[in-house]
Amino acid sequence: MEAASPNIFQAIATGAPPSFIPSRNDHPVQKQHITDGNVPIGTNKFYANWFLGTQGCSVWTNPYSLTWAKGTGGSYGT
Repeated sequence: MEAASPNIFQAIATGAPPSFIPSRNDHPVQKQHITDGNVPIGTNKFYANWFLGTQGCSVWTNPYSLTWAKGTGGSYGT
């Protein structure tokens, strides 16, 4: 067995993943309500729930969660 490197930024592997791990070229959640062309969209944002899917999930801004009321009724935080 090879000794672990003390450098945590050194690559563990650089080849393709094994064939038994499936991959896909699209994202399972399709863009909706976004007119930015056919470019990738960053989903690692705290506010991503407001532009993904049905836009019905809360955004977590600890210690609060915010839900977009889409212009109807009131807005409620939990």
